[in-house]
Amino acid sequence: MVHIGQEIKRVIKERKMKVVEFARNINTDRNNVYDIYQRSSIDTELLVRISETLKYDFFHLYSHNALQKKFGHDYRDAYTAYGNEANHDLLYLEERIKNLEKRLDDKEEIIRLLKQGKP
Repeated sequence: MVHIGQEIKRVIKERKMKVVEFARNINTDRNNVYDIYQRSSIDTELLVRISETLKYDFFHLYSHNALQKKFGHDYRDAYTAYGNEANHDLLYLEERIKNLEKRLDDKEEIIRLLKQGKP
């Protein structure tokens, strides 16, 4: 089980960030930061702000924990499977972007020609 508050505290300490500075960056006060340290769960919007501020993906702690529960201690195969699927999605999206850029270039050329009066 992930104790998110303790993980946040650990990363803040690793970053050598002052509690007051961290509190300011996530739009709260230092007392709320100490409250966060005690939490075993946290609102996702707050966790996004914290992750961005500390440049640390706290969400991976939950996926790591879930994969470990589902696949046991050695869950590298699960990561590989998820990684292959993500890689496939990424390749598809890159190809889609290239196609859209080509279509945009074509449309810009048509507009340029129309402005010149050449159909």
